[in-house]
Amino acid sequence: MRIGIRVRELRVLTALSPQEVAAHAGLPPGRLLEIESGCHVPCHEELERLAGAMDIPVYEFFCPDGGQPSTPKLLPRLTLEQVAAES
Repeated sequence: MRIGIRVRELRVLTALSPQEVAAHAGLPPGRLLEIESGCHVPCHEELERLAGAMDIPVYEFFCPDGGQPSTPKLLPRLTLEQVAAES
């Protein structure tokens, strides 16, 4: 999957113009167009800023089906009550 294509898909779904997303993300005016056309590969920080501008989680860039990524090797987080009970 090309990340630029996915960025464009999500931008269109959020009904925002490239200028609006770039401005909200604090990116230079032409940077979003460079990303969407594949001329620039965004770093993690840029992806976080783009996600914030479009009000979506970062994983949406990598999960085109809309589902959350699977994390089979991660253990579920304990609640505060569970941590207190273990102490």
